[in-house]
Amino acid sequence: MFVMLFIIIPPSSIAPGSSTLIVNFVAL
Repeated sequence: MFVMLFIIIPPSSIAPGSSTLIVNFVAL
């Protein structure tokens, strides 16, 4: 789910901090 959301909504569009947070969830 997080991966699909990551692909649909680029983190750059939201915020640089959110990208790292999403990456952490994907890593887990």
